[in-house]
This record gives sequence, structure tokens and C-alpha cells, in this order.
Amino acid sequence: ASSLTLDFKRIDYPEMDPPEWNKFVTTRLEDGEVKVGELPFNYWLLPPNAPTYQENYKRHCGL
Repeated sequence: ASSLTLDFKRIDYPEMDPPEWNKFVTTRLEDGEVKVGELPFNYWLLPPNAPTYQENYKRHCGL
């Protein structure tokens, strides 16, 4: 897709920053096979984590 953030425009896919593309694409090697997945940009604020940065920091900062 085209991207305002990355400053490029595609003729064949002119839609700018489609929401379904706003994600992390993950890869890992498992038992000799490449596994591909995805995570939302705010995955650390979704269950089982706390819904705010402050709560997550307090929970994991080691204090």
C-alpha cells in the first residue's frame, strides 16, 4: 500500500495506510520451519498485560 509515514505512493495500490496493514509481522524458526504471525502495534497493552503503560511499568520494572 501507499504510505504517508514512509513517503511513497504506489500506482497499483493507491490507498494510503490501510488500517489492516498497521501491524507487526513476526517470524520465528520452530522445528526447522519458519513460522509467520502478526501482532497489533499496541500488543503490550492487550490482555494478559495491563491496559496502561503505567500499570505495565509498575508490574515489570523490578522495584
